[in-house]
Amino acid sequence: MNKNYGKNAITSIVDSVEHAMGRRADIAVTGLRRAGKTVFVASLIRNLLARSRNPDVLPGFRPEIIGVKEEPAGIADLPPFQTEKYFRDLQADPPRWPKSTDSISRTELKIRYKRARSITNPLGKDGILTLGIIDYPGEWLNDVQLLHLSFEEWSRQTLSRLRTGAISIVATDFLGFLSTANGNSRADIDLISRRGHELYKDALFKMRDELGLSFLQPGRFIMPDGGGDKPLLWFFPMEPPPEADKSGKDTLWATLAQRYKAYCDKIVTGFLRETFDRCNQQVVLVDLLTALNGGQVVFDDACEAIGTALDALGLGRSRWWKLLRMQHRKFDRVLFAVTKADHVPQSQRHALERLLENIIGDRISRDLTDGSRVQSMALASVLCTKDDKVLVDVGEVDVVVGKPIDSDKGLKIYPGVIPSDRPRPDYWSRTAIRYPIFSPPRLDAGAFGGIPNINLDRAIDFILKDILK
Repeated sequence: MNKNYGKNAITSIVDSVEHAMGRRADIAVTGLRRAGKTVFVASLIRNLLARSRNPDVLPGFRPEIIGVKEEPAGIADLPPFQTEKYFRDLQADPPRWPKSTDSISRTELKIRYKRARSITNPLGKDGILTLGIIDYPGEWLNDVQLLHLSFEEWSRQTLSRLRTGAISIVATDFLGFLSTANGNSRADIDLISRRGHELYKDALFKMRDELGLSFLQPGRFIMPDGGGDKPLLWFFPMEPPPEADKSGKDTLWATLAQRYKAYCDKIVTGFLRETFDRCNQQVVLVDLLTALNGGQVVFDDACEAIGTALDALGLGRSRWWKLLRMQHRKFDRVLFAVTKADHVPQSQRHALERLLENIIGDRISRDLTDGSRVQSMALASVLCTKDDKVLVDVGEVDVVVGKPIDSDKGLKIYPGVIPSDRPRPDYWSRTAIRYPIFSPPRLDAGAFGGIPNINLDRAIDFILKDILK
């Protein structure tokens, strides 16, 4: 038996017992690139630490917190979340944004809280909650879809996409290579497969960095897990050649198919054990503002990534995803949050929230029977703007004012009208808003200072309100 699997199984059993006894909650936090998951986790930890000393922090989080401390890493089998490093970044002069994480990490908090007298707590003893937080790349969540696609199905689906519009331009080198590759070849398989893998990976990076796309598979190709350049990863989408020997073990096409299956069996399934089987709460962060300003193709791609996340979490309408949900621990609560809410004035945040709600509503299962509860909201993990008004030809309009990270002067931005549902075709003819990177506020080095935010209290209250009783 694989030692790591046994270790993970024991960890999962211990966690399950603690969950059942109400002593533990584990939150999985994810988000696609630049959605702000690292900052979300850092702000959550800092504000919980501050809340135990200052009840004015996180005012919408209802439990009375007595004390919070971050636990030592101990013998944890996942890399630790670099909490102190991220705090130092925000305490610097000038403050700087923490560097985005590109792999999985974990931390654990002990939270002591007031419990009311009840039949199960006649003496009114304080409660102690162990709160585990796992932070992982949203790109890995995209991969769960691969578990119900054969290599041939995935290849046809992926190549069809690569051959359309602007994507075909950034994928030119890979498509050119593919046109000369022979799937029935038995010569230089490792050399050819590695070259094809690199070219396909380059195309994925260009789709992300140049086109702003986020639904990219396999996720480990652009967000590796630090395991190095393993031969298991040397595959790429390829249609089967005519009269392909699909059962053979020594052709290029068969080798690619075998590696794809191994990727699904070992890496994707292993990811599910590390996250889904440990966690009973999930937070998915989405950057819809960037998608809206990227144009219709980028927005539609972001919607597809959100739909795939719903499916992967067992919340979609597909029968296959419901079977997957039966095989892994069910999430008690799932929060979808659209980030950077401070980039629009308060008058527009409800529309931003409604937009995410409507995107989710198009794909979520209508008959969830596993007790999962889903909510969407707009939030900013770190508030770095303030609202203002400016006078224009048509009257006063609401704007936000923030200091760009490379400037000492505040900048006023009018975001236009945020749609509360999928935009109509004429929306895409408007001029896109180019947001700067706003400088974060400097974090107080003292223990009492929380981080200013928007709706972080609502988020943590939704996730934990049934647990901290």
